[in-house]
Amino acid sequence: MIPRLPRRVILGPEWIVPVVQLPHAKYVVTADEEDEPRDHRSAAHFDIGERVMYLDQSLPLARRWQAYRHELMHALIDIALMEAGGV
Repeated sequence: MIPRLPRRVILGPEWIVPVVQLPHAKYVVTADEEDEPRDHRSAAHFDIGERVMYLDQSLPLARRWQAYRHELMHALIDIALMEAGGV
């Protein structure tokens, strides 16, 4: 049995990041990938401006876990850069 994804992840005192799973059609618009071929679309993305991680809910749970871990690394790097004065 694969556990559910968390609904939020705490990455620091000011970084409580919601993890939002969206239906495919809504995710594609949120990720700004409407014009991309389906096989070139991402499974998830981290929006540092909104401080939210989005995942495509239409994917199998195991694939969403992979995408979550991948975006978690992006989030950690983006946050570290932002706090150092970059991004």
